[in-house]
Amino acid sequence: MKSFAQDNGDHFVLNGSKAFISGAGTPGNIYLVMCKTGQKEVSCLILEDGMKGLSFGANESKMGWNV
Repeated sequence: MKSFAQDNGDHFVLNGSKAFISGAGTPGNIYLVMCKTGQKEVSCLILEDGMKGLSFGANESKMGWNV
């Protein structure tokens, strides 16, 4: 896990990237992201579509996916 979120009081700052996330390029309103929030702590953050810094790469061509 290479994504890390730092608590800044009233919000978190998420840094890092994710790769090969099934269905992540499918348009949606919210996304759930698992990330480190400490040395051994993992949290799940809710990201809203259109948030600053949220981006997606091109869809991968995967065997068996017909989308």
